[in-house]
Amino acid sequence: MSRFDEPATKLEAPFNHFIVLSGEAGAGKDSTANVLIEQHNYRLISLSFEMKHFCMRAFGWTHDQMFGPSNLRNAPDPKWARPCPNCDRCGSVTCRNSGDPVPCPDCKGVGKINDNSPRRVLQLLGDEWGRQMIHPDIWTMTARPVLEKWLSMGQRIVINDARFENDRDNLASWFGAKRVDVRSASAKSDKAEWRKHASELSRPTDDQVEYVLQNDEEWPFPSLPSKVDSMLRILYGTT
Repeated sequence: MSRFDEPATKLEAPFNHFIVLSGEAGAGKDSTANVLIEQHNYRLISLSFEMKHFCMRAFGWTHDQMFGPSNLRNAPDPKWARPCPNCDRCGSVTCRNSGDPVPCPDCKGVGKINDNSPRRVLQLLGDEWGRQMIHPDIWTMTARPVLEKWLSMGQRIVINDARFENDRDNLASWFGAKRVDVRSASAKSDKAEWRKHASELSRPTDDQVEYVLQNDEEWPFPSLPSKVDSMLRILYGTT
C-alpha cells in the first residue's frame, strides 16, 4: 500500500497513541516498533519512505535492502562503486620519496571506492541533500499530511527513523508524540564508517524524551514485549 492510499475503514484505536523512537543502531528500535505493530495495533510510518522507494527505482535495490535487516542495508553495492578521485581510477599513485608508482591508499589499488551501501546513500540524501540543501524540517514537513490523515482516523502511530532532534521535537509539538529513546549497554564497536554520520550521532538526553527504554539483552530481546507494555502504561495509562 502506498503511504498516500486512503485507509479502507475507520480505525478505533485511541487518537493520542503516537510514539517516536530514537536510539543507536542495534539498540532495538526496529524490534520495539515491531512489538508495537504486532501486539498493540500501531502503524509504522517512515519519514524516509519516499527516499527508500526512490532508491529502489534509481539504484535497483530490493525491498529488503531498504527495509530489511541491517546487514543488507549496510552492505556496499559494487555496482555503484565510485571512481577513486585520488588516483583518477588507475589504482596507483606516485611515491613521494622514490617517484615510483605505488597502490593508491584510498582505493587500495583497485581504482574504485566501494562504499555506496543503501544506508550511506540514504544518509546522504536525507541529510546532506534534504536537510542541508532544501530545508532542515523537510522530512517531517512532507510526512505531516500523512500523519494527520491517519491520526484523524484514530490510528496508533510509531515512527522509528526520526534521527534528528528537530524532527523529534516537531512531532512532539505538532501531534503530542511521545519521544522514546531505546538504549543498550552493549557497546557497538564495529567502527563502521556509517556510524560516524550525523544521523547516527544525534542522540537525545533524558530531558529531551518522555521515556527511556533500556534494552540490554541480545537479539531477539525476549523481555522486550513486557518492557513495551510497561512503557505504554506509564505513557498512556494503558496498553
